[in-house]
Amino acid sequence: MFINSPSVEITTLLFFISCIATLAVAIASLPSISCAITKQISHLLLKSDLPSPDNIVIKDIFIKSHKTRADHLILSSKGIFAVKVVYAQGVVLGAPDSEAWKDISVGVKTIRNPLIDLETLSKHISNKLGVARSEIHSLVLFSGGGQAHHGTTSVDEIIYGADCIVRIIQSKERPNVFDRSRIEEMSRIMEASYTH
Repeated sequence: MFINSPSVEITTLLFFISCIATLAVAIASLPSISCAITKQISHLLLKSDLPSPDNIVIKDIFIKSHKTRADHLILSSKGIFAVKVVYAQGVVLGAPDSEAWKDISVGVKTIRNPLIDLETLSKHISNKLGVARSEIHSLVLFSGGGQAHHGTTSVDEIIYGADCIVRIIQSKERPNVFDRSRIEEMSRIMEASYTH
């Protein structure tokens, strides 16, 4: 006979919560799923924390001719910010200009240097939009708990949470690089040309 008491209901609820938490941790530990979750959560956070129309967040910019992409492109009154999400579990070693970086978590995993992709993308965006290259900022967002070795690159280029992106944008001293009409114009060009 099943006893319907508050303690049984609480125990059952706690059991289901622990099962869901265990499943979420297992799913999140898979590289492609963890990276996809980070991309989606960061996109939602950026859209909610960066007020529109002074900031427009575009997801998945892909330039076929250069086989390069940014997971997020933020068109802001403070500049343009290209963000690439990279999955890594351990310490990541590599020079800013090297072709590949090494994730030395459980053995060695080679990661294509995301700064090279972002540099290619930034040059292309600069030409397409007619903006100075200095107004385009490249950011690498690590998911999976990976951390870049401090010698890898400058602190501004490597970040560990979408909230860091918001803080970087808000901390830029030149608040009016682009006005609202220019941001909207750039958004139309980018959306028409590079999203899929």
